[in-house]
Amino acid sequence: MEKTTNVQTGYLCHCLRITAERYEHMLDEMACPNFPDMKKEHGIGSLCSSCEYEAKGVLQEYMLLHPEKTVAKAKRPEGLREELGFAWGEIKKRLRPAKKKRVLDHSQSTGAKVYHTGVFFMRRGGMESHLVVSNLAFPEHPANVNGASASFRATLYGHDGQKLSTSRPIAVADNQTLELSPSDLFPDVKGDFTGGLYVDYQELTQTGSLRPYGVMVSTVPDFRARCHYHDKFGLFREPGFFQNTSPFEPGQKCWMALANCQRLQYDTEVHAKVDGRKFTAKLSIPPMGAAWLKLEDLFPEVAHIPAEKRSPALFWLENPQHVMLYFYWFNEVSRTWMGQHH
Repeated sequence: MEKTTNVQTGYLCHCLRITAERYEHMLDEMACPNFPDMKKEHGIGSLCSSCEYEAKGVLQEYMLLHPEKTVAKAKRPEGLREELGFAWGEIKKRLRPAKKKRVLDHSQSTGAKVYHTGVFFMRRGGMESHLVVSNLAFPEHPANVNGASASFRATLYGHDGQKLSTSRPIAVADNQTLELSPSDLFPDVKGDFTGGLYVDYQELTQTGSLRPYGVMVSTVPDFRARCHYHDKFGLFREPGFFQNTSPFEPGQKCWMALANCQRLQYDTEVHAKVDGRKFTAKLSIPPMGAAWLKLEDLFPEVAHIPAEKRSPALFWLENPQHVMLYFYWFNEVSRTWMGQHH
């Protein structure tokens, strides 16, 4: 069965850290695999839902390869001895201690009941982040399982990791979409800031489409920007390295937006490989801190390389500690911004 998961991490569901191999093992354990039961028993697809289509695709392929799994109940064996053995096996299944469900560490969040998540958030240089949430039902449910509305609070941390503000409770009605600016969320925060925004949903049954998105927009007519990016909060270590394969494209300036979403300092080496040469710098972000950095400022030596030789190039960070990381490119000709959530 072909796996279409991320080849670097191997996770089919990043939220619950379920690998492709583990998912297939879950399918093997089910008498008649189906996605609603898989979601109910293991939680896969119940948080950000981004793995849902892939999980359903793998399930469909699995069922094609295992047609015997379409029969929910095992065939009872013939003969008294076999019958007794079968019955004893069924009894042992019922007596087997229930598996302890995995409980995710949602950090020391302020009042999070079910789901705590976050995005990079800033206001500076004619740009600002907006928070977007949509409260829609999953296709397999006849109605929104969260009821008539869902509510949340958003908390903003600054570049130094200090808490700047917490929003009022905000309700998102069934079938409603909200786009909220920094002023809408935090009217008490004046001036520019660079940081991370964390959303705490209250008594949420299922995240679904409520997965928060950021939108970086322009607030001045000098250039245009409307770049979307999604939540990247987590308390796990990535088995790989963050990288950028287009750090020094001709006519474009690349910026890195980074928010440290853990109460642990993020110290890393950053590297760039340009025109056959390797450059190294140091980067430190305090707990819950953030940074908005132009990649050229990290490596002043790159300025001495002719523009036509700066691409292709590679930029990467060495620390596998999880952070929220995004890249933005400013096109100096069209005066537009483009973003990429890593």
